[in-house]
Parts: sequence; structure tokens; C-alpha cells
Amino acid sequence: MEPLAEEPAPTTRSTASTAAGREELERMVVAMGAEDLSPEMREHLVRQLERRLLLETELHKERTKLQLMQKEVAEMERDLQRRTAQARPRAPPALPVMEKVQRLRTEIQTLQEECTRMANEVDAKTPQNHTEEGINERGWTCQTCTFHNHYLLEACETCDVPRMRLGQAATQDIHIRVTHHNFTRRSLHGWVD
Repeated sequence: MEPLAEEPAPTTRSTASTAAGREELERMVVAMGAEDLSPEMREHLVRQLERRLLLETELHKERTKLQLMQKEVAEMERDLQRRTAQARPRAPPALPVMEKVQRLRTEIQTLQEECTRMANEVDAKTPQNHTEEGINERGWTCQTCTFHNHYLLEACETCDVPRMRLGQAATQDIHIRVTHHNFTRRSLHGWVD
């Protein structure tokens, strides 16, 4: 068995560390079945019990402090609530919930009627053959980077290549050369609008 390290004696003395208290602790150690232990071990157990009793006493004191603080906090909260209730002006009694619901339903119906009336005014003032610019127009794909651009842009957003409109340019002649080891060289001509 290894020798036990000497533990420092408690610096604060309480009733448990008096001579009578120490004898009581020694009796408790023997009652726990430590009579077969060496005197050093029994002394070690007595010191541990002394520290335990000191810690229990400190714990009890701290719990008492905590309870007092909790009571003070509760009292302060009640005082704060009382002060705010006195300082707050009395509000008029709230409308019952059903009255609020009915008022909101009426307001919603009025707003829906107003929206319908305004939409009808706009429709009446718009010519029948009027179509907004670009509704039927789609975006265009850049021939260089294949980015899909907005239809109003004249140059690609990513590579700044100008938009090529096939309908605006003159007809172009496309030459395709097909070569194969079995065939002679020849050109195919096609017309693209």
C-alpha cells in the first residue's frame, strides 16, 4: 500500500474540528468498519470527514444566501411591476375580438372592391391592340460564350460580343467542306437567312 500524501489541515475551525467533534468523527470512522485500517488511514478518513462537514456547512450557508437573494429579486420584480403599473397611463379597454375581426373583414372587402375598380379603369383606358414591348420577345444566346442574355441588350453581358441579328444582315453564303479518304474533295453551298 502506498503512503498517503499528507493533506493540509483546514484553516477554518468549526464545531466539528473541536476535540469533542474530532472524537465523534473517529467513532464514525470506526463504525464504518475502519477498525482494521492502520492509524494513518483512520486519521486520513477523519480529516476527510472534517472537510466534508466543513463543505456541507459552507454549502448550507451558500444555499441560505441564495434563497435570500431569490427572495430579494422576487421582491424587486414585484416592486418594479407595481411602479410600472402606476406610471403607465390607463389604456382604454380593448375592443372585443369579434368586433375587430368584423371590422377587418369589412376593410378587406372594401380594399378588394377598390382594387377591382382600379383594374377596370386601367383596362378601359388601354387600347385593345396594344401589346407591351418585349412580351413576346425572348432573350438571345451569345454565339461566342452561349450565355443567355436579356432581349433588350445589344451586347453579351459576359463577353461583350455584339448581338448578331440574322434578319438584319445580308444573306450569307456558307461553305462546308466534306473530306473523306474515299471521296473526292467538294464543296457544299447553302443559303441561310
